Amino acid sequence: EFADGTFREYNRKLRDSNQPSSLHFEPFDGGLRYKGDPFIHSYQGCAAAYSVRTVGFGGPLMRVRRNSDDEEVDVRGDANGDVSLSSPIIGGSENETLGGYIGTASGFCSIWYDQSNTGAFQNNAVQGTAASQPMLVSGGSLITDANGKARLNFDGSNDLLAFTDGYNIGNLSSFLVSQSNVASQTSIQLSLGGDGTTPDRRWYAPFYDGANFKFRYATDSYPSGTITATSDTDMHLFTAIAGETQGNFTAFMDSDSLGSTTRAEGVTSDTVGIGGFASASALPFNGKVSEVLIFNSDQSPNRSVIEGNINSFFNIYS
Repeated sequence: EFADGTFREYNRKLRDSNQPSSLHFEPFDGGLRYKGDPFIHSYQGCAAAYSVRTVGFGGPLMRVRRNSDDEEVDVRGDANGDVSLSSPIIGGSENETLGGYIGTASGFCSIWYDQSNTGAFQNNAVQGTAASQPMLVSGGSLITDANGKARLNFDGSNDLLAFTDGYNIGNLSSFLVSQSNVASQTSIQLSLGGDGTTPDRRWYAPFYDGANFKFRYATDSYPSGTITATSDTDMHLFTAIAGETQGNFTAFMDSDSLGSTTRAEGVTSDTVGIGGFASASALPFNGKVSEVLIFNSDQSPNRSVIEGNINSFFNIYS
């Protein structure tokens, strides 16, 4: 009954919360246990899942640094499974919440935990340099979208949450919820493959180029039939999928197709991540990110359902 991963992290949660050795099960109480539908476990090949809501195993959603003293705590979902100032924390005082811990200071994300895997298999998005960590709480106020959902703000200077696991760009799907702070910039919002190998294996989904969103894929900076959409400062869901089922690489914005290009194969050796590429100073994104889902598989048959789940939570498009 619980093969979907609902209790995969139960022992870890008991350990983190200093529970006694005897095990007991009881209803959900504000972050210790999972509440909701871990929908990513319904699909094969989820390689990483980063979100301000609980979408996977139900462990901590992110690690947050308080800038007043540089202390860090793990943040769980609140009673709804989401990041909020009411979220329980691990590492502070007993029964302390994120809001109580941060106070009037600011909070920055040092680790965005991968909810699709556990233990050594987690592919966490990490930033150890304080100046390059995206902000979650500003002066005691949670950074939110128009619907009150939490999100991380990348400053466009040097912020990056990085991971090094390579992905085969020929069998890959990515879903990104983001919003730019400015109407024009040169940056990468999500990179899962890049130049540095021969041939290059780019997966920039998307690249922000002046007044356009551009999906850069495979060997060329601007592949034949560049996939482009006019940029703006609205919140969007960006989807990119390549695989044998679909037969090519196709990009989508708010569930609408932007076009396709020839499918390629290969794995990058570069450091990739959220909010930039390769280092904290390379093409940093000036904007906010709420969710990133990555599948080592062609999710074209499930795309509309996955996008529907994301949109129903974030209310991005009608």
